[in-house]
Amino acid sequence: MRPYAPAFPLLLALASSAGAQEAHDAVNEASNPLTPKITINLQNYYIPSFIDTPGEPEANQFLLRGLIPSDMFGLPQLFRFTLPIAMSPDVPSGYVTGLGDLTLMDFFILPKHGDVSLGIGPLLVVPTATDESIGSGKWQIGAAGVVVAPQRWGLLGALATYQTSFAGVDDREDVNLLTFQPILNINLSDGWNLRSSATWNFNLESGNSHIPKMFQRDKGVTMNAFVETSVCGLARRTGCALLADLRRCQLPVSGRAVTSDAIQEHPMRKTVFALLMLSAATTAAAAFTPEELASRTVERRAVEAVIWGIPAVNYDLMLQEMLTKTKGKVNQIVYWSRPLDWHNQTLTPNPDAIYLMAFTDTKSVGPVVIEVPPAEGGSINGNIVNVWQMALEDAGPSGADQGKGGKYLVLPPGYKDKVPDGYIPLQSDTFGGYALLRSNLASHSDADIAKSVEYAKRLKVYPLSQAANPPETVFTDAQGVVFDSTIKYDASFFTSLNRVVQSEPWLTRDKVIIDQLKSIGIEKGKPFSPIASMTKQLEAGVKEGREWLETKYDTGQIPFYEKSMWNYIGNPELVKSAQGGYAEPDAYPVDLRGVAYSYAFVGVKRLGAGQFYLISLKDKAGNPFEGSKTYRLTVPPNVPVQQYWSLTAYDRKTQALIRNMSRASRSSQIADLQKNPDGSVDLFLGSKPPEGKEANWIPTDPKHEFEVMFRLYAPTKALFDKSWVLPDVEHIQ
Repeated sequence: MRPYAPAFPLLLALASSAGAQEAHDAVNEASNPLTPKITINLQNYYIPSFIDTPGEPEANQFLLRGLIPSDMFGLPQLFRFTLPIAMSPDVPSGYVTGLGDLTLMDFFILPKHGDVSLGIGPLLVVPTATDESIGSGKWQIGAAGVVVAPQRWGLLGALATYQTSFAGVDDREDVNLLTFQPILNINLSDGWNLRSSATWNFNLESGNSHIPKMFQRDKGVTMNAFVETSVCGLARRTGCALLADLRRCQLPVSGRAVTSDAIQEHPMRKTVFALLMLSAATTAAAAFTPEELASRTVERRAVEAVIWGIPAVNYDLMLQEMLTKTKGKVNQIVYWSRPLDWHNQTLTPNPDAIYLMAFTDTKSVGPVVIEVPPAEGGSINGNIVNVWQMALEDAGPSGADQGKGGKYLVLPPGYKDKVPDGYIPLQSDTFGGYALLRSNLASHSDADIAKSVEYAKRLKVYPLSQAANPPETVFTDAQGVVFDSTIKYDASFFTSLNRVVQSEPWLTRDKVIIDQLKSIGIEKGKPFSPIASMTKQLEAGVKEGREWLETKYDTGQIPFYEKSMWNYIGNPELVKSAQGGYAEPDAYPVDLRGVAYSYAFVGVKRLGAGQFYLISLKDKAGNPFEGSKTYRLTVPPNVPVQQYWSLTAYDRKTQALIRNMSRASRSSQIADLQKNPDGSVDLFLGSKPPEGKEANWIPTDPKHEFEVMFRLYAPTKALFDKSWVLPDVEHIQ
């Protein structure tokens, strides 16, 4: 082993930015090898002399590093490249300057474990060196892995690579190299940052290795000195930084002996000075213009508007589908006269019930009555919500009327009049809202479907002002209509959000967003008409918002059973806060709410009483569900429900029923469902049914991934004490 002098890089840097915390965040982001943003790093390492080398020559290496995120093959990836520009001592000419070998890495980002991020992928070294003294002359392949764990005090991580040569110049030494780079970032005050990122090299071909040391006795050298200029304004988008590494070390130069006669001049000092001046100039030039700041503000606040506003946009999209594609109107009922099929493109709906929706508007008619019949000859599972899809009450046997029937009275904001006797008052803080009303099915037979529809038409919706002589409720059948309320992650998202802002009062808890929405052109009482440049920024913001929501959805699942792939449908923190009307003084889980309404709709007041849901994104082995493969779920006997259970498949991208499929689910209501001798049921999912299992088969699209939801209506104790366990879905072929 050749002992290198101090090469455990310690960095103390001040990043130029408007604020210390922003500086810390930007430097950490630029230092994090898994930052999912287009990133450019400029680094310069200057070696003033080589220890125990005649003439003590100097050397320099300038590194251009970049990072490009992508989702090729449907997987989050980070493509990383490093291109060195080296100046090295050379005998007898003095110095050689040119490009080094290009290193390419492609990290596949794995699911997070807590706050720990993992990436692994292939590595390729291209022999692009312009001189043999500054390159290997070999094509190399290998693998790279990185782990990063953000800490309150900074960043902790490691990068490991292995590379071996497989082609190239025959007379050059083969490459068989292992490297390990610990990553340590410590945030200090006022934007200062202490960093260590040593690289340990193990030459498995020659047996030599290089393990950097923090301290060394000989030559009186104790540590490296780094000078860094970090352009934080740019780093927030590109992570740009320029480093100069001043070190003394022992290093073999191209395997040759270097004498003092060979080195007559010192051009490196001029080069390093020029690079440092470039760094300072880059910092000065990175200040944002007013136009750039305005543009960045629009995009940044558009992202936050997406996360905050998606429950209301979700609601508005459903309302607009009813108003534009059917004859239905507010304070009436739109319904589907058959169990739902793929034409209903709402988010994760239930295809094993008759669906009815009553969109209410109290602004023009005052309080609105939703009259639910007693559970005699049928029953309703109902949920009544406001525009933000916060539950006002549940209806039916598991709701406030407990199956006796009831008159639910939706009151407008600020309603002060006395509520008449005989009503269940629901004080709403918005004028709009809706009731999702599911008429339960005994089976999927035509007779039972007709019976369920007939019972559902006993529902009534009318203004309280006409309660003495209620008008006949209008029912509009949407069966066969492509009712598409999937979230549109484009500029139209903000058109929907603006409609809600214009029609609804500001809630006290949301007033902080008023000025933020103004900056993206949404202001109460004013038209929303963004110019082309703002529309482009809004498009960028909504796409980033979608990526954020999808990432949180993918990584934020909470298992219902220990070490299970079945997860809670909603984060318990969100459920608690929503059921309490978001009235907790120290909590308002907007982020969790945003994620929830990116894949579902409606709110449930008594989750677990009338219904409970489990969702799974992956099979037993932890792999995403692929529509081209076949899976099996074995539902154990004695499912803990008083009504029925079902399994439904949804498109992984849209969270809606998979388009153009003959059916979307299988449930205990299916008369010809095949059971095993012990009472369990094997359900199959895939593009083709296993032979003889058509009755138990749910079709999937072979071109797309999917996810599944297991529903339990009127669940019993065995579900919640987990004495009954639903196994994971297994891949069988």
